[in-house]
Amino acid sequence: MINFDIAAVPFSRYGSYLSISQLPQRDARVAGIYLRTMHGDAPNREICRFEIPGTNAIQIDASPALLRLSAGDGYVEICFSGPDALHIRGRGVALQLVFTHGEYDQAMARNGGWQINSFSNRIVCALLPLRGTLTMDAPWCVERAEHIVAECRDDVEFLLSECRDSWPQHWLNTKASFAQHRQNVADEFKHWLSKTPQVPARYRVARELAAYVQWSAVVAPNGLLMRPAMLMSKNWLTAVWSWDHCFNAMALSYGNVELAWQQLVLPFDFQRANGALPDCVNDTNLIWNFCKPPIHGWVLRWLMKRNLLGGAQLKEIYAPLSRWTEWWLRECADNRNGLPQYNHGNDSGWDNSTLFDGGMPIETPDLSAFLIVQMQTLADIAHQLQKPRAAKQWQRRADELLQRMLVTYWRDDHFVAMRECEPVASQTLLLLMPIVLAQQLPVAVRKILVETIQQQFLTAHGLASESPHSPHHVSDGYWRGPIWAPVTLLIVDALVAIGEHQLTATIAERFCALAQRSGMAENYDALTGAPLRDRAHTWSASVFLILAHEYLPR
Repeated sequence: MINFDIAAVPFSRYGSYLSISQLPQRDARVAGIYLRTMHGDAPNREICRFEIPGTNAIQIDASPALLRLSAGDGYVEICFSGPDALHIRGRGVALQLVFTHGEYDQAMARNGGWQINSFSNRIVCALLPLRGTLTMDAPWCVERAEHIVAECRDDVEFLLSECRDSWPQHWLNTKASFAQHRQNVADEFKHWLSKTPQVPARYRVARELAAYVQWSAVVAPNGLLMRPAMLMSKNWLTAVWSWDHCFNAMALSYGNVELAWQQLVLPFDFQRANGALPDCVNDTNLIWNFCKPPIHGWVLRWLMKRNLLGGAQLKEIYAPLSRWTEWWLRECADNRNGLPQYNHGNDSGWDNSTLFDGGMPIETPDLSAFLIVQMQTLADIAHQLQKPRAAKQWQRRADELLQRMLVTYWRDDHFVAMRECEPVASQTLLLLMPIVLAQQLPVAVRKILVETIQQQFLTAHGLASESPHSPHHVSDGYWRGPIWAPVTLLIVDALVAIGEHQLTATIAERFCALAQRSGMAENYDALTGAPLRDRAHTWSASVFLILAHEYLPR
């Protein structure tokens, strides 16, 4: 199995809200190896720190089924005995679990083990000894424990479980061994990997890492989440954003159609009566301050072209997608020209793009392009559902918006945005995203967009979000320079549609090589290829798998 660095990629498993990461020192947090919670209401995600007293030289080896911490001749091994529980054993070393503690955090003996009530993490944990001696140093205090430290020495074995509904006595009753638990997880990941898209042999290692990042990022239904949910990451982006999920659904569709569909429709579980979708959701929180761009029609069209959707699914999504589209056209339209607008950079997905430096709201050609594709997709779905009148209406509205988009935003040799009826130019790749319309754009427009992509945005590593020639390009500037996975896939798909196969292969190859070398990062330095921000991001894993499987020869 693949090995990975837990300083970049958390050790977790499908369905779990627990993960283990190596974290640097930050503010009051000590550098170390931490068990963390993924529940959305946790004020502090770090539950406890794993320490081996007497050494600062801990060797860490991580694979999907096993985390091993070695020091001298001894070691500690950790595997998952279930989504909510860790099976831990030590040989020849002492192990301390130093729990985060704050107001109301306490530990008490219970049922031959220990219960840690961690209000700081909004969870309750159980420590259940299986073999050896497990001691607890947690002086009682009504308001705040001075410290909570569990310690075991030499040969010891115990379970650490999250308690959601009751004391986890069932883990003791199963009598399954550490080796059995480890093998169960290994088999589960192996099965997941077997359903992961095939890629060229040179990208085998990246495929396994991408598969692990996807598999380990899924959490079980809980709280607000009524379906299994692939989080964007179990590092920091521990939620589902309403466009990230689309790319995960696409990658899953090759071998896991049902889970793919669950990811695609997940935000629609929370759709408001007026059609709005939330910006993001986790098991405890919904954010409505922003939204995300309407790329859902583009994704559905991609899936429909590959015959991955049945009539029942099209019927299920037609009304929600219609409401989502109408919301943009009704609630987010400029009163003066009727064109759809972004009210915040976050609504576009390109949070801090240079296009937004002059203020909001702003009407942009990419938004119109996405809505045109979405209405055309709705027309196709309506036709399949035997709704000919609705199909004609959606197509007519799409055609009208296309004409208005070209008249309003295309200026001689480039697209502009509009703010307060005045054109806004920028050297952001965002203004080239109307290329998703592909063959629907005039030939001259397509030609200029392709040339601009090649000459202004394509680096040795991929597509920069802000042109490297721009004075506003920042290597780690989020949407002001770095390479992003979703944008890469949107543009590659469009280039295929207009017959630019060589450029398609070049961009796809460069992104896949980047993922192989730098991992599944949230984004990448466009000039050096260095991984940036969250280093275990599922949409990067998903886009890598799609590009390597779909657009590169094997």
